[in-house]
Amino acid sequence: MTSSWRGFAATQMGSTHRLRGLPNQDAHGVGSSGGSVAAVVADGHGHRSHFRSGDGSHIAVQTFLELFSQLPPDDLDAEALRRALLDLSAPLVRQWRQRVVEDSLARPFLDDEAQWLGGDSEQDRVVAYGSTVVAVVATADALGFLQLGDGDAVLAFGDGEVLRPLPEDPRLDGVRTTSLCQEDALSSLRVSAVDVAARPVSLAFVSTDGFGASRLDADGWWRQVGAELGGHLGAHGPDWVESRLADWLVEPAEVGGDDTTVAVVVPDGSRG
Repeated sequence: MTSSWRGFAATQMGSTHRLRGLPNQDAHGVGSSGGSVAAVVADGHGHRSHFRSGDGSHIAVQTFLELFSQLPPDDLDAEALRRALLDLSAPLVRQWRQRVVEDSLARPFLDDEAQWLGGDSEQDRVVAYGSTVVAVVATADALGFLQLGDGDAVLAFGDGEVLRPLPEDPRLDGVRTTSLCQEDALSSLRVSAVDVAARPVSLAFVSTDGFGASRLDADGWWRQVGAELGGHLGAHGPDWVESRLADWLVEPAEVGGDDTTVAVVVPDGSRG
C-alpha cells in the first residue's frame, strides 16, 4: 500500500514548432484530492484545420482535473477506480466540447482562421480545438489510466517490470490520431486500473506522442525510460528527478521536432 503520492510534469517546445513560429500546443497539469493525485497531458493537433488546438489541449487538462477533484474518496481499489474513470469519461468529452464551443463564441474566429473551417456548425467549431488527453490517477491502493488519442502511459514496478497498462487503440495508424474533437470520441477512450496495494510501484508516467515518436526503438523505448527513471528515483529521490525532467525533454523535442510533454506520479518520499 502506498500512503501518498506526488506528481510533477514538464514540457518542451518542438523544434519544428519553433521554426514555423507555432506555439507549444501541448498542455499538462497535476492535481490532488484527499490522498489521491492525478497527472494529465494533452496534445493539440498541429494540422491547420485544428488552428486552436493549443487552447483545446489546455481546456482538456483543466476539465479532467476538475472532474478528478469530484471523484469518490481516495481509498478506491483498482476495480472501483476503473469504474470511476469510466463514469468520468462521458462528462470529460461533453464538458470539453461545451467549453471549446463557448470559447469559440466568446472569441470569434478571425478571417484567416475561418478559412480552415469546414462550415459554421458546432462540430466545425469543435474540430478547430482538436486535442488528445492521457492521464494517470493514483490512490492508496491503485493506479488508474485514461487515454483518448495518441501518446503513452507507462507503469514501472519496484521489482523492475515496466508495462503499458492500457490496450492499444486500433484506429491509430501512426499518422492520424483519435481525438476529443471527433463526434464518436467516446468510442476511442480507453481506461484501465492496476492494483498496487501488494506490489510496490516505482513510478507511472503519461506523455504526449512527441516523447516516444523520436525514439529509434519504437517498440521498447518505454521500457528503457521506465527503468531509467526508476533507477534515478531510487538513487536520487523524486526532488532530483523533478528538477531535471525538463532538461531530459530537450533532446526528443529537438530531434523529433514535436512538442514533448511528460507527467509523472511517484510514491511520495520514495528513495532507494
